[in-house]
Amino acid sequence: MAALLVTILIAGAVGAVTGGALGAWLAGRGAWRGAVLVLIGWAAQAAAGAVGVDGVVWGTLVFLLALGLAGGRWGMGLSARALSLVAVGSILGTMALGAVATWVVQLA
Repeated sequence: MAALLVTILIAGAVGAVTGGALGAWLAGRGAWRGAVLVLIGWAAQAAAGAVGVDGVVWGTLVFLLALGLAGGRWGMGLSARALSLVAVGSILGTMALGAVATWVVQLA
């Protein structure tokens, strides 16, 4: 059970970072910006969870707020379109690779 959870978490992390990088690249920015923004969003989400902010909705809002502040006008200077592609790419990448990892582990 623990191996399944670790596998899904690793696949979700890889999917989120690559999805965010792909979103930034599609927006005409450097792919590294998307990956860095996703990592900053995760750090903020983890810090909020450590403080006691619970719930999927609150965690998602903290993630999106961190993306906006770090990647927007006061951070990397990305446009709203680029930030939306990074956020959507990160979420879709997490879901896709997490689902594939779950399917592969269950086959084994």
